[in-house]
Amino acid sequence: MNGRLYLMGTYNAGGSFGQSLFITPMSNPYTLSDARVRLSSPTLSWERQTGAVAEGPEPLYHNGRTFANGVYAPGHNGFFKSPDGTEDWIVYHANDSAGGGCDMNRSTRARKFTWNADGTPNFGTPGPPRRHPDRTLRRTLTHSGVRRNAAFDEM
Repeated sequence: MNGRLYLMGTYNAGGSFGQSLFITPMSNPYTLSDARVRLSSPTLSWERQTGAVAEGPEPLYHNGRTFANGVYAPGHNGFFKSPDGTEDWIVYHANDSAGGGCDMNRSTRARKFTWNADGTPNFGTPGPPRRHPDRTLRRTLTHSGVRRNAAFDEM
């Protein structure tokens, strides 16, 4: 961001903070240059259902702005463009129920998203996972390291 390097990650801060999201400046790709700073802690009821956990920060860049996003579930996420470069997508893993934890019941999912007029991402409201009919997109995801049977949640 602005020519500087940062490490974003999750750390169990203990106490009432739980597993929180942090950012730490770096002087090069392998050296931390300052103390980590907490970006957020799990304070909302849906973040604390099975434990106080916030995880999986991922930077999203759009029109000169940087957003740090985590996803509901919790789950790690990433962003990519469609093969033709016209659509923005988020890929993540999640549970089918809000009470699910960090276990083998999570599935890999991808969702197309749009942008609000103020330049912030619009992820919409998650719906039930379903298979996307576009085999080209599924093949692209496989080559990006996402397992072949990813579920796709469309807006």
